[in-house]
Amino acid sequence: MMLPFDLPPPVGYSVSPKWDGQNFVFGDQITPVLEYSENFAGWSDDLTALHEEAAGESHPIDRASRNDAVAQVKKLMPSAQAVIMEIGCSSGFLIRDLTKSFPEAVIVGADVVKEPLYRLAKSLPGVPLIRFDLLQCPLPDQSIDVLIMLNVLEHIEDDVVALQKAFNLLKPGGALVIEVPAGPNLYDAYDAELHHFRRYSTSELHNKLTKVGFIVRRKSHLGFVLFPAFAAVKLLNKWSPFRKNKAVVRKQAASTSGNSLVKLALEFESKRLPNFQLPFGIRALAVAVKDGRCNYYGDRRDGVKNRANKWPKTFPPLSPEKITINDDFVLYWHEVLPKKYSIVDGFNHNYVVKAASQEFTRTLEIGAGNGEHLKYERLNERQKENYFAVDIRENMVAELRNQYPEIRAVVGDCQKRMNFEDGYFDRILAIHVLEHLPDLPAAVREMHRLCDKNRGLLSIVIPCEGSLAYSVARKISAQRIFEARYKQSYSWFIEREHINLPHEIFEELSPYFSLTASTYFPIPLKVEFCNLCIGATFKPNRLTA
Repeated sequence: MMLPFDLPPPVGYSVSPKWDGQNFVFGDQITPVLEYSENFAGWSDDLTALHEEAAGESHPIDRASRNDAVAQVKKLMPSAQAVIMEIGCSSGFLIRDLTKSFPEAVIVGADVVKEPLYRLAKSLPGVPLIRFDLLQCPLPDQSIDVLIMLNVLEHIEDDVVALQKAFNLLKPGGALVIEVPAGPNLYDAYDAELHHFRRYSTSELHNKLTKVGFIVRRKSHLGFVLFPAFAAVKLLNKWSPFRKNKAVVRKQAASTSGNSLVKLALEFESKRLPNFQLPFGIRALAVAVKDGRCNYYGDRRDGVKNRANKWPKTFPPLSPEKITINDDFVLYWHEVLPKKYSIVDGFNHNYVVKAASQEFTRTLEIGAGNGEHLKYERLNERQKENYFAVDIRENMVAELRNQYPEIRAVVGDCQKRMNFEDGYFDRILAIHVLEHLPDLPAAVREMHRLCDKNRGLLSIVIPCEGSLAYSVARKISAQRIFEARYKQSYSWFIEREHINLPHEIFEELSPYFSLTASTYFPIPLKVEFCNLCIGATFKPNRLTA
């Protein structure tokens, strides 16, 4: 196997190393590990030995971590022959899993430590292993398809520079699978002993990823079920002088390695909650992509260049059978929702009615569907005459005209320029629409163009897609109905329907609109994991040229 990218010469050499399938060859050197640089500020050979002694290969959370990483890589692989690199491969436990799961891929291991890499080379010959400090990354840009960094970033003092280096390593459309210790307030003697510079919140990780140009496609946690007990132990470590002894802290990792309750909790989480966006846990998880090859799940104006290639999101064509099913279920669900789930449907429609100013004149409702929302409006004659209901589907618009002849039903695509003057509307509504749009930025720009900059408002309602509450609710409602009706998996349908997550929608809106109010349903806490829907109202920003 040849590496599909060129390697720079190590210090003191003028020729590029070549991988012959067993060793790197350059000049008069033949070595299984190619060495470029070292950095002992955040890790060492001794810490690798400590981890192996205390936890080994079979610690439940590390097994769960590796299994999750492999599952994410399977979703992200552009081809069977993709280049996958693990940075921080240490003892090689994940490298072994990757070689088994992806036999045709080019698997590369990298770490800053020396002895563990040479041991791994003996036990797993045939895998190219490279020693380098990520802050001094010697590898060529755009050489890796999928990069994995599990419990690495917390060991690097300048983590933003490290993420920038990781971003540079990836090919356009490449993906980073990353895991870090969660809970900044839980940093204790154990973290210090392991040379952790920090623990992370998901928001901090997300912000640092997006700062260097990544598009975050997944945010979740590992160890959700165990977190209360874990947090209690960590707080005791911080507050009890007896628990700051390193020998005591070291024993904590070993004590949980064979714990059957820990194992059962993590097995439950991996089997029952793998697709949920878990709001807290022992470790924070993320998948981030460069540019946007992946419609894996999922701009600020100064970041448009980095995000532009993400849009529009595209999907493989459906078979004729699935097209029929798709169209049938959309219509059927519009009938079922107000009847069976009227409380949720009531929030969806009442929120935008309550958010309206008293003096509005012209309304634009995008994605109006069959006109369900109009049942909730209390319009005077002038407001009816100036109510424009837009939908891309001609059959829906025909039904709207039949049911509501007093309003103006229009066939149109909000992702393209519509035939209205700039600033024509003082009220724009998007009720469960924005999560569906492949070219969301284009729709945001068009809504901004059409919204009156002096007194206009944009009111939206979106689902808490990916949250624990929403995922559970969907399993017992739409998913159950779909699978009973069509006798097939619901996943292909919803993956093409809810393609934009809440954070993506708010990020796209933020350069053009300012948030003035929001309501989370059904629990009035502004967190997604325990809620089903978000209602939000915005005023348009005045953009400078």
